[in-house]
Amino acid sequence: MITLRIYCIILFLCSSVCIFANDNNGLEFTDTICDLGYLTVDGGNRIGYFECINRSNSSISIVGALSTCGCTVPTYPKSPIEPGQKGVITVSYDPAGRPIGEFEKILTIITTGSPREIKLYLRGETISIHSTTY
Repeated sequence: MITLRIYCIILFLCSSVCIFANDNNGLEFTDTICDLGYLTVDGGNRIGYFECINRSNSSISIVGALSTCGCTVPTYPKSPIEPGQKGVITVSYDPAGRPIGEFEKILTIITTGSPREIKLYLRGETISIHSTTY
């Protein structure tokens, strides 16, 4: 009976260590929200940046970056990010033809690490060139 209890405790502790080890097994982003601030409709593209660091013990590649709109174009490192190294995802947002007001675009980053998908958020507010709200 005692042996069974000891076995269960050891099993629980081992599984807990594995769970905690997997929590820090991928890319860690400094911020998952990038606020572009105020943009005018005819002011041209605005660039946002998301910086990450590889917290795992192995190389991680970003294999895709999907956006919710064609006005938002992400660019990501094509080569693997080594353990302890940083990477930057650049996002170009084109406000031309977009409605006036606040916006939020969701980027889904697909990696070879854990988690496989990471959500990033690009926010801002599109204003008219004649607007007095700054």
